[in-house]
Amino acid sequence: MKRVLIPGVILCGADVAQAVDDKNMYMHVFEEMTVYAPVPVPVNGNTHYTSESIERLPTGNGNISDLLRTNPAVRMDSTQSTSLNQGDIRPEKISIHGASPYQNAYLIDGISATNNLNPANESDASSATNISGMSQGYYLDVSLLDNVTLYDSFVPVEFGRFNGGVIDAKIKRFNADDSSVKLGYRTTRSDWLTSHIDENNKSAFNQGSSGSTYYSPDFKKNFYTLSFNQELADNFGVTAGLSRRQSDITRADYVSNDGIVAGRAQYKNVIDTALSKFTWFASDRFTHDLTLKYTGSSRDYNTSTFPQSDREMGNKSYGLAWDMDTQLAWAKLRTTVGWDHISDYTRHDHDIWYTELSCTYGDITGRCTRGGLGHISQAVDNYTFKTRLDWQKFAVGMFRINPTSARNTSIPMRGLNAITSLNPM
Repeated sequence: MKRVLIPGVILCGADVAQAVDDKNMYMHVFEEMTVYAPVPVPVNGNTHYTSESIERLPTGNGNISDLLRTNPAVRMDSTQSTSLNQGDIRPEKISIHGASPYQNAYLIDGISATNNLNPANESDASSATNISGMSQGYYLDVSLLDNVTLYDSFVPVEFGRFNGGVIDAKIKRFNADDSSVKLGYRTTRSDWLTSHIDENNKSAFNQGSSGSTYYSPDFKKNFYTLSFNQELADNFGVTAGLSRRQSDITRADYVSNDGIVAGRAQYKNVIDTALSKFTWFASDRFTHDLTLKYTGSSRDYNTSTFPQSDREMGNKSYGLAWDMDTQLAWAKLRTTVGWDHISDYTRHDHDIWYTELSCTYGDITGRCTRGGLGHISQAVDNYTFKTRLDWQKFAVGMFRINPTSARNTSIPMRGLNAITSLNPM
């Protein structure tokens, strides 16, 4: 057998042969071996967050924007989250490499979750024609996700319909080896914070608003999560997660033209999330996933200079998707069919807006404008059909071919049914 003599002392846990030289000195001798390993190809332009890293990272309000906050390719909206409105739990707008926030593509399990209903406007001002939007169609709780991938450059060919970046969130899949139930609770409140407010902003901050800008002088946040993973039959199981994130903010109920405050009221900011995925391992070749998803958010506001002007603004999104993975002899085929309904709305407590020359509200009397603007909503239905084919390596004559890219055909069929409605309460 061919042997190679290696001088020197080598510490090794493996079995070694020994040979004796002319001076009766023992030397370590190893059998010749050949080591094969793939050459690592550097992947640039994407950041992958696993469920373990999501648990370790500070995610603030538990949304995707907070998860990506420390990524160098991501810039947050500096006006949306400040020391004046720490009670707000709505996801912040994010810019990837300077692109507009509404130019990003958001996906859930590869299906578009981007909201194109007026995403450039996030104003909470009362309006009869303009609804506050958000580019994220689903306000996901990242603690219920399996992983999140951010593509900021060198984006794979399977993604499209964006000019900024791509954020792809994956919902957890059933694991037969981990039947479990998990409960979670987090809380914070304004009493635990110390805020240093500019003298010019103190009055508006204590009132809780200035025009269409809202502050959080007094708030309490409570976050609840429930998730479970359960086998229902042989090779069939479900994983699901429920989440409620709630912030109760106390603001002035009414402020007269003279700056007199007439009482305070509590305004709720709530985001509910429900995700579930049923998985059937039909055979070694076929795997089916049925995914159900829902998020609903609501934010209570008032215009403090107008009595009886309370309104609710929010978003509701829900959808389902079916995925089938097929292992062929020469490739892996993934087929996806999905439907999503995304809507934004503003609902006022009153549908009449009027001015009184003499009105009384608490201890305040004088001229005032009161009431609301009814109900306005927008909705869009997205239909998606996608296929992805990942080739396996194969040989043609003397050549071995190892494809590194996938063929992808996507027919998103988005926005086939867009409805805008203006209705009184």
